[in-house]
Amino acid sequence: MEMEDILRIKKAIILLSPSERDHYLQRFLVQSYRLQHMNPTGSTADLLEDYLSLYKELLQRSEPEELYGIHPSCTHVHIVFGDSVYGVMKMVLESNGLFAKQKIIVLHENYAIGPLCLNTREGRFQRSTWFKHHIAEAENLDSDESDIEQAYLELLDQVASITPEAQVIIWADDNEVEEIGLRHAVYLLKDLPNQIVWCNPCVQAENLYTLDHPESMCKYRHSGEIGVRAMEYVLHHMEHAVVLSSEYRQQLAAEWTELSSHSSVLRILEKGRIVHVSPDYFDYEILRRLDAVSTYTDSEGYEFCRATRIVGEVLGHSDHVIGDYYYEYRLREMIYSGILEIQGIPAAMRYYSVRRKSKSLI
Repeated sequence: MEMEDILRIKKAIILLSPSERDHYLQRFLVQSYRLQHMNPTGSTADLLEDYLSLYKELLQRSEPEELYGIHPSCTHVHIVFGDSVYGVMKMVLESNGLFAKQKIIVLHENYAIGPLCLNTREGRFQRSTWFKHHIAEAENLDSDESDIEQAYLELLDQVASITPEAQVIIWADDNEVEEIGLRHAVYLLKDLPNQIVWCNPCVQAENLYTLDHPESMCKYRHSGEIGVRAMEYVLHHMEHAVVLSSEYRQQLAAEWTELSSHSSVLRILEKGRIVHVSPDYFDYEILRRLDAVSTYTDSEGYEFCRATRIVGEVLGHSDHVIGDYYYEYRLREMIYSGILEIQGIPAAMRYYSVRRKSKSLI
């Protein structure tokens, strides 16, 4: 490997935010787990290709991003949720020679947590303030109100620039973030006459995995876990995509209005329905996972466990897509309330450990 390549890799890592580093590490570990536990008779080619696509995606993030609007010649506009699926979708469009006429709009919000009052300037400021006060490594921690507002106005301008002839495709899996994001996207598009199509990429990606590995199964929790090869397959197999009727579009937009007017800061998907729950909804599960990895003695009490391990245990055993930083926020809340004891500094989850103050009755 040349020194220039090593420097590019270092630059790509430096440019990642803390949450993005955690995200890419999690994707790498998921791929490693699949490689380790794959059927002995299966092919490793697909998994190695996913590793390579992840490497290319990281390096691509270090290159200057081309600024563009929705050009009048654009035939398709893809709406995705999160930087990871954006990077994969962009690579697929570029490799298939489609990026000139098919553009991507990315919605960055974690819709599962925080106030959802995004329809007004005051509401957007309220949401960013909540993140700054509760999420230790919020990406907008150093941004002021004008920066946050400018970013949202740029999103609105991008949506408004979609030409009437372009087909809009919303890529959303059935999890908290993408189900709520689907409703926000439809709300943003409510005044446009364009045809809107909804496609669940995870279902098709799972179908591809079954075709490649008949004796195994794969379950994607969100679209950001899909690699380049699987996303390319999904893009060329959209027979299960759903064209949203005008009535359904109105229903989804109305549901967004209801969701965004609610005062809750935590939402989950339960039996296909978006449900508002109390902020401490996951505390029991966090404590249960803490107990599972803790050793207790009458003389010493519980041992301290790294916060990163506890959060990882919850993430690994949960079907919900909430985000690791919300679970870390709940750890700190249980420290403040006296349920847990801390060792270290709660500046970020990698800097401290926790244990119960008294013996568990669970």
